Order: sequence, then C-alpha cells, then structure tokens
Amino acid sequence: MRIVIKEPNEKPRSTFVPRGGSQLHILQNLVGGYIEVYPIRDDLLLIIDEEGKLKGKLMNFSIPNDYIAGTAIFAGKDGEDFTDCPYTVGEIEEIIEGLDV
Repeated sequence: MRIVIKEPNEKPRSTFVPRGGSQLHILQNLVGGYIEVYPIRDDLLLIIDEEGKLKGKLMNFSIPNDYIAGTAIFAGKDGEDFTDCPYTVGEIEEIIEGLDV
C-alpha cells in the first residue's frame, strides 16, 4: 500500500507498506504508538500516534485549533480498510497547508 509519511521538520515522502495482517503493526511502528485515524477527505485518512502529545513528540503541523504531534501518515480508505494514498506528495503538502486555518 502506498502511503505518504510526514515527519516533524521534514518534507512529506511517499513509501510503501505491505498489505495484509501485519499492516496495523507496521503503521503503529511508523507513528510510534497506537494509531488514531482522522478522515481528512472522503478518500483520505490521517493516521497518527493517539498519545503523541502526551509523549512529548515534536509538533508536525497545525490543524484548526490544534496541532499534530509526531509522525503523520496519509492513506486512502476503502470502506473500513486502508488503501493506497490517492494523492501525490505535492498534493499532500497543499492539503497540509490548507489544514492550517
């Protein structure tokens, strides 16, 4: 599955996560904890560490009235499942900029 990953103080980059049973564990390892999922658009999910702020992770980017701490992953959604991120790295950069309202 193709995802876009955004680390604090870094530009987003595209990478791949194997599909299958270990996918959840891989996503948890990438964000550094249990995942929390936010729908950003109908076809786009934001995946973060649900305790990123409590763990003192660095601010990644701003969202309305808040911020994302630690690693952020952007993936597509197909019903209840994660799927390939439907956007390019450049489009994700624009989406992130648009979240900072």
